[in-house]
Amino acid sequence: MGFIHHDLFLFDFDGLLVDTEPLHYQAYKDALASYGVLFDWDFNRYCQFAHAGTKIFSDAVYADFPNLPERDWEVVREKKKICYLELVKAGPVCLMPGVEVFVQDLLSKGLKCCIVTNSTRQELEFVAKHLPLVKDLEWIAREDYARAKPAPDGYLEACKRFSGKNPVGFEDTLKGVLALKAAGVRPVLVCADCHPQLMDERLIGVEHHQRM
Repeated sequence: MGFIHHDLFLFDFDGLLVDTEPLHYQAYKDALASYGVLFDWDFNRYCQFAHAGTKIFSDAVYADFPNLPERDWEVVREKKKICYLELVKAGPVCLMPGVEVFVQDLLSKGLKCCIVTNSTRQELEFVAKHLPLVKDLEWIAREDYARAKPAPDGYLEACKRFSGKNPVGFEDTLKGVLALKAAGVRPVLVCADCHPQLMDERLIGVEHHQRM
């Protein structure tokens, strides 16, 4: 089944549209280093936990690094956000392979395309300075809804705001797919065939496209 019957196209941001996951990974390394902690996970291990959800990720970090002195994860995340924005400013930031052709084709047909992300509007604005395509899309940022993914709030807000009667959503993470399913949006998972999240039973039957 293709996508020609859909009237609203919803996209995750980090790791799906833009290649910012390595920057988020480095930002966590930098933030934890400021607490004297060597965050020695490799990138694949980072993605395994970060893509599952905030609590799963934070619990895994505290389990592996019990000497992390800051026990309030929101404080750690704020420090990480500062590190991330500095990395984005330094650039470069690139679109993921295949994104520009696919999205530009949708826009040329007059179809509504919207980013739905756990990232803040400030983070989107910083990336948009590097990537004009981001400016061409509608945005539902973290400030626009109550509960972050895997809750469906962001996708429900997008469908409400843009009157999508037959929406489809593209995600690269388990938490994103769960958000789409809970919102009643057709989910499409885009990730490598070797990604460990594919072993999760909650992704059984979800349409999966191999990362280019």
